[in-house]
Amino acid sequence: MEDGADEVESFMRILRHCIDKIWEGDEVHEVSQYTEEEVVEFIESLDVKTFQKIQTFFDTMPKIRHEVSYTNSLGTEKTIPLTSLADFFTLG
Repeated sequence: MEDGADEVESFMRILRHCIDKIWEGDEVHEVSQYTEEEVVEFIESLDVKTFQKIQTFFDTMPKIRHEVSYTNSLGTEKTIPLTSLADFFTLG
């Protein structure tokens, strides 16, 4: 799979897990009452404008970032940026 395809799949997976409720006019749908396939189908049915709004939300939301600096055994100074929650739990 290409890197771009991996990014799209990751984004879709995150989006699936972030949706709690769907408002349709006066009706509210609890996502927990639907299968994962139905939620994916809903996401894939969104028009481009709506999908761009969701993308903008994720792009502009606060992000966690921390840099860890260290000197390795050869005396070389290194800096590792931690930019996602996964980085904080997989370091070391």
